[in-house]
Amino acid sequence: MKHLHVTGCGRSGTTLLLEMMRASFRCDESSQHERSILETPPTSPSTIFTKHPGEVASLRPLLAADLNLGGHGCPVLTTTATAG
Repeated sequence: MKHLHVTGCGRSGTTLLLEMMRASFRCDESSQHERSILETPPTSPSTIFTKHPGEVASLRPLLAADLNLGGHGCPVLTTTATAG
């Protein structure tokens, strides 16, 4: 299974990024709402996109060690936002 996970601060564009990924790449399953990177998908898709903005803080130590989450094999895209 190929898994791509989007995280970031609240209101930073995680939904927009996930929607762009859905529109641009083939995906068998995609979360409509927040789904933890550690949550097992209900089916066995070959490609899945998930997002959870609130996980950015808890994933920080794992991402610092390995962008693919220590062999979990899931690239993580992190969004950022600036006030302005």
